[in-house]
Amino acid sequence: MALSLPVQVTLFYFLSFSTFALGSHREGFLRKKQTNPFSGTEVETEEVPLDDQNVLEIMNTGRNNPPSSIMKGDLKFEVSAEEQSSRKLGTLPGARLWDHWWQNGYYWIKVYIDPSFSSDSKNLLIKNLRSLQYRGKVVKFKIANNRPQDGQPYMHITNNDECWSWFGRTSTADQGQEVGIDENGCIFNGTIQHEILHALGFAHEHQRPDRGDYVEIKWDNIIPGYANFFGIEEGIRSLGVPYDYSSVMHYGPFDFSSSDYYGYLPTIVPKGGNTIEWLDEASWFDIVQLRLMYQCKPETGPRTKSAFEANPCTEDCPCWSKRTGCRVDGVDLDSLCKGDLNCHQNTCND
Repeated sequence: MALSLPVQVTLFYFLSFSTFALGSHREGFLRKKQTNPFSGTEVETEEVPLDDQNVLEIMNTGRNNPPSSIMKGDLKFEVSAEEQSSRKLGTLPGARLWDHWWQNGYYWIKVYIDPSFSSDSKNLLIKNLRSLQYRGKVVKFKIANNRPQDGQPYMHITNNDECWSWFGRTSTADQGQEVGIDENGCIFNGTIQHEILHALGFAHEHQRPDRGDYVEIKWDNIIPGYANFFGIEEGIRSLGVPYDYSSVMHYGPFDFSSSDYYGYLPTIVPKGGNTIEWLDEASWFDIVQLRLMYQCKPETGPRTKSAFEANPCTEDCPCWSKRTGCRVDGVDLDSLCKGDLNCHQNTCND
């Protein structure tokens, strides 16, 4: 089927950091090169037709679509005006956070992994969820063995030949919000964390309004029809976190390249002698931003990096294990630490 969505042609297999490097193409087709970005192994696969009908059918098959949506690369936005007016702010105005279940100082999110995944793939998915949980220390993922039926929001990691995510929590997440992880195309650490962070409310790093100070977009090198994937999202709020070339949310330097058989042409060129690094997990600043978005109680919501640095631990924004800042006027306060943590010598401890 095809929906009347305000989209340009959306790539069948898009991954933000070249799990599929985009190789040579001819008119109406794109030749995919399947690449493991961590081993460097590359195998050229079939040509995929780039006609609108084919791509839209692939994009929308089996999806639980809110009334209005738009796809940009691997990221899909819900754009209902009514919903926009009621959402919390994440990294873009209109991003609803997963702030429906706050318990003992943490946000809890149910995750159902589709049974079509192999046991190895399921274990890798769980490993990456646990990594974000352990490193971020503000969100906890509860793996559901069966599809939840309690009417509460949950993520549904699907295996359906696509690699994509919604932006933030959608209005229909109580029916299971899909996160697409193709077992045969994007079951890599960095890709998994990239898509999960999209669902948590992260936008692409290279689309920040200030990106012109840090990277140059080579528009002539982008495959025709895909330039909108490189456009600036004016509303992105990075909460004071510096531009991050190492972010798992950053496009690679050759993504959507219009290169020919003789080599790739760069689409994003870093400025100032910097490089776009290829990481297999969320960067340090990704973790910082995750904490800024999810440290505080729902009624308080996200705060900026400067606000955190001025007052890291408060009763509305309790701190995690090993974080300092829980002493006020010489008194260690357990109430400024998450859960059952104790404040000892100005540090929250287990």
